[in-house]
Amino acid sequence: MFDRIFKRNSKPPQSNQPQPQPSGPSGKQSKQQNQPPLAPARKSPEDQRKDDLAAEGKTQIPLIADNIYKAMLAKAGEQTSQFLLTNKEAQALRESIKKAANKKVEDEIKGMDPSSGYSESQKSDAKKHALEQVQKAKFLEGTLKKAALDTVKATIKEDNKEKLEKKAQPVYDNAQPKLKMPLDKQKDEVKEQAEKEGQTESNSLLAGFVTQIKKDLAGKIKTNAAFLNGDIEADAIDTVGKELTERKRLDGKLTVDNQFIDSLYDNKLLAPIKQAVVMKLGYDRGFFSRTSDETKKFVKEMSDAAVNKVGAEIDTAVANDNRTKSSEVSKKYYGMMARVQASSLTKGSIQAGIEEKADEIAKKVLLDAKAKDGLTAAAQSSAYDAARVNEGDGEKISAASKKGAQIKAIELLKANQSIAVLEARKITKGVKEDKDKNIAAAPKDQTKRDEIAKKIESKIDEKDVAGKAVNQTLEADTLDGGFAKVGKIIDLAVPNRGDSAAFEFELKIPVEQSGSAYILFGLAAEAERDEKDLTVNSQFTFGAGFQTFGLDANFRAGLFLESKAKDSVAVMKLFSYGMYRQMRNISTTAAEYFWGQGGKSGMSKTEEAELWAAMIEQKHMKQGNYVDVGLMGKLQGDINAGVAKMGGEIGYKRLNHYDKETILDKMGGASNTTVGFGDGTDSTAAGLKNKADKMAFGVLKNANKHVIEAGATTEVKLGNTSVGFGLEGSLAFVNGKMRALEIAAKGSIPFAYGEDVAEWAKIASKWVTPIVGGVKNVVGLLHSKVGNKPAAGSPVKKNENKGLRGAGSVLDTGSDVLFTVPQFDTLGKGLAEKIQGDETINDTVRGWLTGEKTTSATEKANKVLLSSTLDLSLNFEKEWNKGGISKGWEIALEAAETKTFEVDAEVVKVSVEKSKSLGKLGFGMNDKGELEFKGGLLGFEN
Repeated sequence: MFDRIFKRNSKPPQSNQPQPQPSGPSGKQSKQQNQPPLAPARKSPEDQRKDDLAAEGKTQIPLIADNIYKAMLAKAGEQTSQFLLTNKEAQALRESIKKAANKKVEDEIKGMDPSSGYSESQKSDAKKHALEQVQKAKFLEGTLKKAALDTVKATIKEDNKEKLEKKAQPVYDNAQPKLKMPLDKQKDEVKEQAEKEGQTESNSLLAGFVTQIKKDLAGKIKTNAAFLNGDIEADAIDTVGKELTERKRLDGKLTVDNQFIDSLYDNKLLAPIKQAVVMKLGYDRGFFSRTSDETKKFVKEMSDAAVNKVGAEIDTAVANDNRTKSSEVSKKYYGMMARVQASSLTKGSIQAGIEEKADEIAKKVLLDAKAKDGLTAAAQSSAYDAARVNEGDGEKISAASKKGAQIKAIELLKANQSIAVLEARKITKGVKEDKDKNIAAAPKDQTKRDEIAKKIESKIDEKDVAGKAVNQTLEADTLDGGFAKVGKIIDLAVPNRGDSAAFEFELKIPVEQSGSAYILFGLAAEAERDEKDLTVNSQFTFGAGFQTFGLDANFRAGLFLESKAKDSVAVMKLFSYGMYRQMRNISTTAAEYFWGQGGKSGMSKTEEAELWAAMIEQKHMKQGNYVDVGLMGKLQGDINAGVAKMGGEIGYKRLNHYDKETILDKMGGASNTTVGFGDGTDSTAAGLKNKADKMAFGVLKNANKHVIEAGATTEVKLGNTSVGFGLEGSLAFVNGKMRALEIAAKGSIPFAYGEDVAEWAKIASKWVTPIVGGVKNVVGLLHSKVGNKPAAGSPVKKNENKGLRGAGSVLDTGSDVLFTVPQFDTLGKGLAEKIQGDETINDTVRGWLTGEKTTSATEKANKVLLSSTLDLSLNFEKEWNKGGISKGWEIALEAAETKTFEVDAEVVKVSVEKSKSLGKLGFGMNDKGELEFKGGLLGFEN
């Protein structure tokens, strides 16, 4: 059976090779030799496949080992590079390379031949960008990767290929034929398996090699971190060359606006540094700024030097000026006021001197720092940055240029302002040593302090501070104060001789629901101009009262002021004088604050205030002029009986009276001298202090003037017309002696819009009186003599009152005309009836007067009064001197026109009254004992 299965094929095998022949016994050699040779034995397919794979292995194994070796080198290089680029152990190496690159760039730029053709700004920009390039990761990465690869190659040598080949060889040796798989496919399969074996071996070797490389490199870096520095020199030099070439190429496109640079230098560098120096020198500091004692002393030293120089020049100028030669007091006063004027002018000179020195310091510091060159270079550098991106965009290049200069200005300001301030500190107080800031100790620089003082003196001379101060003092009325503004209103109100005006404001605040009791606030003022003088008084009062059954009674007390002088200017200055004296009785500090000059003159505040007071005395407290300041009280009441209205009052004033006579008495001077008064005041510091003390009366005690006043009025109806009558009197005592007595009996015929009036009264008060009053105003306007001529040598000042008094006359005349214009009647009546209210009538008193029974407790009345009144008065006046000897007396009959506008709104009452004398006839005795007659008509006096 096996024979049949494995039966030989009778046909010889087909093969290209000769088939081997069977050999016979040795004895049959010749026979065999004559026969063809037998063919070799044929290989099986399996053997053939093995042979083919073995042959393939001989070719592929060296290639596989070489490829895996190269890949192993690459991976080792990558891991080594990553180690050098990122690991902390290699940080020192990286820093060393960067520093070496920086140094090489800087050395290359620094070592350039000056004749290289590159400007400093070009080299600076090239250096900046070269440094940026060598600091970039790309530059560092190339150096470190090259070092990593060199290290790897030196460590992983080519003999490692044999190890890889040995790992790959068994794969081919042990490969089993897979006859069903095409030969090429099995070759690929075996190759892939050989590569895997080689790669496994490679991974094992790689891990060991990389670990060893890192360890060796870390040790090397610790030993010498600069071992790679030499490798970057060529690259750094090449980078510098490229940047220089690029910078020079773009140079023509880097335009700089020189005008912008100049403005930036002046406003953002010089100005703030100069201001900082000025502040360090003690000037232009904010309210909350702290100033050291040394700086305060420096400021005072500069100020004292300036004040002393100006003061000496002012004293000389005042002493030699004809306008100030009247007395030592006037010289001292004008000198004082000139010093006050000079204080503000001197501040400007001091400031100018300080600023000039500050300007010198700031410019010197900026010059040393080459600030303007720095701004220009920064502008070009920034322009170059923009041009590197887009050299064709001129607008962006210009904007970058300006931006760069601005940034540089901030940098220069920060760096140099402290240097300049340090120079200023050396002037004010010196400098302490500070080793950390490299500042050496230095004492205050007296030489530079003296330089500043000389600069200030020079500025004072340039501006002629002393001359301007003296002229301003003499040409301006330095005695004016806030009260002087009120004088202009007075001139409008009483422009002509014989005029008077009054204003009254009352506020009644009910204290209970019924409204019977009330609290009273009052403000009143009165001005009267006679032939020679103007008298003005004002009062501010507080009180309480009640109203019931037509009776209104109240009591008030308050402050009273009165002055008499030739014009409104003098009157208001005497008001100020009286307030000053009274304020000294209350608070010396407050008085000297308001009436002194704050010590600006170099004198004490007491001296300043008392010199001012002495000049007021000298110029405005002439014979007969005075000012009274003190307290007053008054009890008054009114009753309305319907057919008549009656009222009465009694008052008392406790005053401090100031005139030439009382001042001399206080100072202990004789009446025929001026010792202690005006120019006779002792102008020394001690003398002025002594006068201030002696002139103190006290607020309530030691008042030297007492006035008792009383009056009664009644208004009765004669038919349809109300006629008023009054009697009033006053008695004044000074220093306990009777000095003045006045008694007046008055009658008035009023015309009031909205009220019934007889035709005769209407003619007298609405037509005749306003017409005559208007004529009087015209006469007063034509003959008004405003102000006095200045004394010889006194400053000539413009008379500001003339226009005001003229305007007052025109306004008064206009109001007179309105009363006579029929078209105004309707308007006047409508105005008068605008506010109406009920008035309570006391029927009991009415019954006494008329004998009639009680009828009505109220009547309707207008609360707006617009009237013109013809007043007639009989006056008696008598005066005594301080010795009790009569100074004369006078009895006079006078006619006057009074115009009144009054609004009584129950709680608030406002009244304005204007009177003017139409004619006067008087008889009396003068202070010489001579009888004389006096008369006047429409402003003409005799």
